[in-house]
Parts: sequence; C-alpha cells; structure tokens
Amino acid sequence: MDAPESGQLSGSSDPYVDIHLEESYVRTAVVEKTCNPVWADGATSEIPFTSLDSLLHLVLFDKDGMFSSDDYLGEILLPVGFFRFTDG
Repeated sequence: MDAPESGQLSGSSDPYVDIHLEESYVRTAVVEKTCNPVWADGATSEIPFTSLDSLLHLVLFDKDGMFSSDDYLGEILLPVGFFRFTDG
C-alpha cells in the first residue's frame, strides 16, 4: 500500500489480480490509486475449465514502481462450482 498523501488519513493501492484456473493464467489490468478496485477487463470474463471441482485461485497484488517488487495483498481459493452458471 502506498503512503498517504498530504492531508489524507490512509494510503491507496494500485491493485491487480493474478487469476489461475487449471492450466490457464490471466493477469488483470492495474487499477490505479484505489483500495476499492473494479475490473472491467473483457479478456478475463471467460476462462475455460473442465470440472466444477476445479479451484479458482485469485492472488491480489499492489503494483509498485519499476525498481521495487509488487506487494502481496492476499489470495483466495474458490471451487468453480461455487459460482452460478447460465447459458447465453
């Protein structure tokens, strides 16, 4: 998390998510200067899978500058069967 700017009580992040599902891997775009990101990446809306027992692994990072490593913010594993699917 970035240090608070002058006059602010808390800092902000530049978050992105690494998405792992079976053999697929996708990285979202970075959402700059927010602690409440919303991703609208059309490319990450469909990731193929073969089983509802597969685990969706989401790993959240805070993007840092070019000369420092990104900060780990957290992760979660969710079974694909947890989500509701509809045709069309």
